[in-house]
Amino acid sequence: MKKHRFIKIFGCIILLLLIVVLLFLFNNYPTRQEIDFSPNQLSSEWMKDLDGNKLISEFSIPGSHDSGAIRKGGIYNLGHDQNLFINRQLKVGVRFFDLRLGLKDDELMIYHGFLNEKVYFKDILKDFRYFLEENPTETILMCIKKEHGDDIGKSLHQILDELGNLLYKNNTIPKLNDVRGKIVLVRRFEDNQEYGINLYGGFQDSTTFDINGDYNIHVQDYYYLEDKSYLDTKWNEIKNCLIYSTTSSANTLVINFTSAYIPIIKGTPTPLIKVVSDYIHPLIKEYLSNNSKGNYGIVLFDYVDEELSSIIYNSNFVS
Repeated sequence: MKKHRFIKIFGCIILLLLIVVLLFLFNNYPTRQEIDFSPNQLSSEWMKDLDGNKLISEFSIPGSHDSGAIRKGGIYNLGHDQNLFINRQLKVGVRFFDLRLGLKDDELMIYHGFLNEKVYFKDILKDFRYFLEENPTETILMCIKKEHGDDIGKSLHQILDELGNLLYKNNTIPKLNDVRGKIVLVRRFEDNQEYGINLYGGFQDSTTFDINGDYNIHVQDYYYLEDKSYLDTKWNEIKNCLIYSTTSSANTLVINFTSAYIPIIKGTPTPLIKVVSDYIHPLIKEYLSNNSKGNYGIVLFDYVDEELSSIIYNSNFVS
């Protein structure tokens, strides 16, 4: 009798633990978007007054890291990177989007690692189209990386080909006038048709490499910090990249990730993301308030907002 009772209690405990685990895994939801969202109109058209005869590598351009990682709750909190949906990121001035894709039921969707963010790539392209129709002076740099599952090439090409002339897919750094009102493809996936500015072969955490022998790419993406003692190391990497960009040649596209993570458990992919951004963002604001003029290249943020975005794009206009 006692044994039977023990088995029932043990079974109930296991069931409760299973329910808790399932709730943790699947209780997720999109980041809440504030109703009173009202960005400055300048942020939607800040490229309007830039010299269109210059290469896009000659400007300071705000970007978002893991642009579509907007779900929260449960395990998704470990991969939450952005508070603003992509259509709102556009309105606060973001022009470089880091899109990580995977296939789900033959549909291309945003993933963060194995986490399906439940955002369709085709819906992001609708946001891009609409924004460029409303703001034809702007350009959007769309960086695509395969993040999860099977090869995305065939499905991706079908969608990209439908964009026609809206998509700039040469492996060169264009002048702004040549891509106003267009999407510039930046490629971090293997592709036998050689679409887009090709970062696939040369991209590393910290590197400089050339494309076509005519243009250079410089990347700072020191993203894994063993513990909090490495926060200063990350900041120095960011700062050195900002300085590098101001002294680099016009044909060098600098991509500077301010994002990184500290593992909750050392040696495992259990990221603390906000700890890093809370430390790094004030330092960037302070540095750029004291060094407000310069070509800082593409600067990518977690939890991008209008303040961070504008401090980057406004550096284009300081005389």
